[in-house]
Amino acid sequence: MKKLERRINKFDYARLQALKASVSKEEDFYLSDLLRRVKPSLVLDHASTPPHLVTMNSCIVVQNLKTKERIEFTLVFPGDADPAQNKISVLEPMGAAILGYGVGETVQFASPAGSVWLKIERVAYQPESAGNYAV
Repeated sequence: MKKLERRINKFDYARLQALKASVSKEEDFYLSDLLRRVKPSLVLDHASTPPHLVTMNSCIVVQNLKTKERIEFTLVFPGDADPAQNKISVLEPMGAAILGYGVGETVQFASPAGSVWLKIERVAYQPESAGNYAV
């Protein structure tokens, strides 16, 4: 399997770095790992963010490759997380795994039930594509 490279826009990257001062120890584990995996050369300007890329506040449709279940959710910052409204924190295992990858790519994360593999099927909404840079 080809090694995927996480791509992230400058605004999301800066906001994630700013979170380091206010997160719990568990959240810091995911945040530190996420930031460590972003290569400086793959931090993008808003204008060069591809529309198929998962960014913060994107609405995404993924498929669990084991169960074939499709899941639609919005990837949000921790303070906006609300599982009842399908708003998943970027500092949850699934959120940390998917940020910065694109449609057609497969990501993996650990859950209490074991490894979960998700295929990104669609980015239903991406703020950058909509010209909404204030979210």
